Amino acid sequence: MDEGFEISVPYKNGAILVPVKLLPQGFSYKIEALVNGTVVWFEPDEERNFRAVLPPESDTTANPPDAALLQAIATALEEALR
Repeated sequence: MDEGFEISVPYKNGAILVPVKLLPQGFSYKIEALVNGTVVWFEPDEERNFRAVLPPESDTTANPPDAALLQAIATALEEALR
């Protein structure tokens, strides 16, 4: 599945559109999001909550993702998939 989609994320008294792509992996999956120019993977944990993981090859020294924004994206994904 190469086609991505956008998810609306409520953040700081507004909403932003985050481009995401589903990455199937065996019996599980990851969701790849582009956050301020940085690729972030969101993976479900045992309780079906999402955690943000930076790919090993990512370079976050120039523009690290905002932790509050990552949490807002994870929450939006959890709500969309329930």
